[in-house]
Amino acid sequence: MKKAIISSLVVALFFLFVVYEIGTKPVLAESTELTAYGIDEDDGFAEDEIDILTNQYGLYGSLTTTEDEGTYAVFSDPSSGEGRLLIYDHDIKQLRFLSEEEEKGRIDSVVGGAFPLCYNDFIYVVKYGYAHMSNIPTVIYQYEKDGVFLSAYTFPTDSIICAGSRIAGYRGNLIILSEVYDEKTRQRTAVNIISIDVDDGESVVLFQLSNNGNYQIVGSCDDCLLLEHVEVEDVVSKHTIVRCSLNDGTLSEPVLSWNHGDLSYCCFEEKIYYSKNESTILEAVDIYDFNQEIVFDFGTEVEDVSIVGTVDGRILLRQYPSGNYGKYFNCKDGKSGEIRISAGLLGDTNDFYFISLGEKSVSYLQEINGNLVESTMGIVEYALIDKEDFWSNRNNFIRFEDAVYNSQLIFRESKIQ
Repeated sequence: MKKAIISSLVVALFFLFVVYEIGTKPVLAESTELTAYGIDEDDGFAEDEIDILTNQYGLYGSLTTTEDEGTYAVFSDPSSGEGRLLIYDHDIKQLRFLSEEEEKGRIDSVVGGAFPLCYNDFIYVVKYGYAHMSNIPTVIYQYEKDGVFLSAYTFPTDSIICAGSRIAGYRGNLIILSEVYDEKTRQRTAVNIISIDVDDGESVVLFQLSNNGNYQIVGSCDDCLLLEHVEVEDVVSKHTIVRCSLNDGTLSEPVLSWNHGDLSYCCFEEKIYYSKNESTILEAVDIYDFNQEIVFDFGTEVEDVSIVGTVDGRILLRQYPSGNYGKYFNCKDGKSGEIRISAGLLGDTNDFYFISLGEKSVSYLQEINGNLVESTMGIVEYALIDKEDFWSNRNNFIRFEDAVYNSQLIFRESKIQ
């Protein structure tokens, strides 16, 4: 039997789902042509350029890595509820505030969670709201790379972002899966794929999906998003993945369908790779012509493999028994190997992976009744590792100097009423 996948193996840990019976195809309630919000052939963007901006956790990934600057995160002050942008600077190997000027990279409130994205040379911070439970709106803030605030887009009070879904960038706009709730009954009334122009503060509904089941964006290829739909039928969760074309406003027939727990999968280029439960075989289906193929058989060396993601053209898998270690399959040369490094891959650059090493304890001063009291809290420790070291199973972690949490932070009396 497959065991629960532990996220400490890799960069993109996709949900464990899998195939057999055909699930219900998502229904397109209404679509709006992409050109409806002013996109034309001379806008300077490539026609088929969809960028996936979050990992498989969606907003809960909470970090974003860029090639040039480093990895961005959000610092949260538990007393005031305010936040500031942080950067794990890859060049100088230091964790610091994005700017020494407190107003740069400042976020008025991070209550509910705030998560950074990078797209088109801007930093975006998505401040998660709870319109389905309260009147706290979701807000997307836009910053220059030095932390200068530019603009903000506030969601209607009846809408929230599907936090577990991935967010995409397309032609300069953010493509987001959102849910609409009745403000009186708090019941969901619609599921939409929307395009947001944060500069102009405008949004357009591209697709209005059926209100049955749950959805998440799980990948992209060319001008298409890959959309997963989950609906319960006779107490069984049916999963289906379809192509969702942003250029012609259509949904494809199911690319892959399965019952919950039957397989694990990941998306890479024009294929969805999957491994059925209690199988050592890696299979794939083409997202356009739906042709299926057996890609690789790990044979008798393991009893079972489970996909946990993909990075640099390699499919990453957990193996059973010996579940503490992983396997990988290289889609480029057809070879496999073993991973013996226990670290969560969260981002990558040309030469390095950004990884998590687990939790560490830091101290801070808390203002209580006018007095400063020393307290401790746990935070995740991050590091870099050279890509060659990772694939060679060498634990040569490059840790960051901590110029934030080790600088004796002082949290003042709470401003939250």
